Amino acid sequence: MRQTNTAWPARGTNETTSGRGGTRHWAWRGWVAALGLLASACALDMGEPAGAFVADSEMAFPGQTGVLEEGLLLLDEPVPIAYEVVQGLRIFEGDIVLDDGIVLPLDNGGEQTGQVQQALAVQAASQRRWPNATVPYVLGPTLTSDARKDAKHAMAHIASLTNVRFVARANQTDYVKWVDGTGCSSYVVRIGGAQAITLSKDCGFGSAVHEALHALGAFHEHVRPDRDSHVTVHFDNIENDKKHNFDKYVPSSGIELTNYDFGSIMHYGSYAFSKNGQPTILLASNGETFERNRSSLSPRDIIGLLKLYSDPIGEVGRRKVEQAGSSQWHTVSLKHNYQKPVVVVQPPTRAGGDPLTIRIRNVTSSSFQFQLDEWDYLDGAHVKETVHYLVMEAGRFRLPDGTLVEAGWTKRNHTWKRVSLNAAFPKTPTVLAQSMTRVGGDSVVTRLRNVSATGFGLRLQEQEASTGWHPTETVGYIAFQRHEDAGDDKFRVNRSANAVTHAWHTLNDASRVDNPYFLAQIQTFDGGDPAGLRYRVSSGKVQVMVEEEQSADSETAHTSEVVGWVAFASSGILHARRLD
Repeated sequence: MRQTNTAWPARGTNETTSGRGGTRHWAWRGWVAALGLLASACALDMGEPAGAFVADSEMAFPGQTGVLEEGLLLLDEPVPIAYEVVQGLRIFEGDIVLDDGIVLPLDNGGEQTGQVQQALAVQAASQRRWPNATVPYVLGPTLTSDARKDAKHAMAHIASLTNVRFVARANQTDYVKWVDGTGCSSYVVRIGGAQAITLSKDCGFGSAVHEALHALGAFHEHVRPDRDSHVTVHFDNIENDKKHNFDKYVPSSGIELTNYDFGSIMHYGSYAFSKNGQPTILLASNGETFERNRSSLSPRDIIGLLKLYSDPIGEVGRRKVEQAGSSQWHTVSLKHNYQKPVVVVQPPTRAGGDPLTIRIRNVTSSSFQFQLDEWDYLDGAHVKETVHYLVMEAGRFRLPDGTLVEAGWTKRNHTWKRVSLNAAFPKTPTVLAQSMTRVGGDSVVTRLRNVSATGFGLRLQEQEASTGWHPTETVGYIAFQRHEDAGDDKFRVNRSANAVTHAWHTLNDASRVDNPYFLAQIQTFDGGDPAGLRYRVSSGKVQVMVEEEQSADSETAHTSEVVGWVAFASSGILHARRLD
């Protein structure tokens, strides 16, 4: 999903545009950010929408052509665009209505007048998102019964998957008004005062969602700078006076924070604005048509809205460090500040053969420290190992792909304690738990047992040669709903069979994620000797082994255990819908 951004810098000094060949270039400073992350598809049963829209794109005024004008779309940087003026409204890409605050007409008043107008627009830009992710709305009296049903259904659908809330207007100044009209249209982002979302009786549920996303700040997917790597636009098949609706944005220096999303509810269909019944957009990979999605938000649509209307709830990263001795600590600075961060760093790779665990301390809102902690009977120095870390805000969340996650803290020592989850998971989750303090200086691992849908047992365990006693530490835990189906190869969560021992064991499901950011923990306590996990990627396969320490004896054989794991395809910030 392509999104607006509210931090819009001042205008530059140069621009060039192409003709109706589909590309508009400019040389302004700054960049256009389109938001989204790779995520697996989620199945949504929203029932049957009231109506069905027969075209392959939404249109404000079906069958009508306006006067073509050019202007600057005020995003992160001014973007040269063409739009039609129909019945006094500036119509962009078929269904987007442009207000004065987001477009700067390029008329005879020229450059100087435009600069003044844009300065005023930029000054107000930071206020254009909906405050507190809350959108007041009114259902206009002229809406048909079907359109009224579709509008309600669309708002409920968006609210069920994101942090955006639609509330019936009381006396709020700024609000959305769903109204009847000849087609489907919406202003983009909050314009101030009442702003119309137009739904004719033929628009349907999917188009209602599409127009609501415009009001929240989303643009169309097919105009992204990287469009041509994913689809081929056949301009010969497009209506002559509608070709400007396919102009893509190509910044001279820019970034896109998403992979292209054919499944986005903001994507045109293959026959959009066709003049001859032939496709206007085909897949670049095979030249075939595709069916547009108007049934639900895609996972990337969801993450785009989460990015616009919520704070990050976590982040994933990787470090490769060498341990000079037991007094050395490695500091990780976080990309976001968290109120109640939960940190997990495990397991390490096995470049060095001496047994070790990972110790964490000094967890703050913006950083934490960790060390490769060899067991106390060793010298504390260790060769370079790779570790991955996961930081999450305490709370209960649903990720864009539907995965349920709960993160929290508890206090624990060397004795077992039952930790109850805030709400039951559908099935036994994967649990990652780790001491986040260093009250006791002795090396320690966090052990689990009896993991169920409602909770788990937890204790801290020192090396075998110690007394077994350990003071109370703060232990963080993160429970993930497991992926039972095939899913995708970008994010996977699962548990092994009770088959992981001191020998290397291949996790085939985790191996689907290429060179993953990998976190794992033993979920059972079938073997009582102190032990942790080590991992490696061998010939593209993710493998784990249970590693016992040898403070009391040299024997390292360990009975089989269940291992729970989480694999991310990339590092970065996590967004989710908060459930608590």
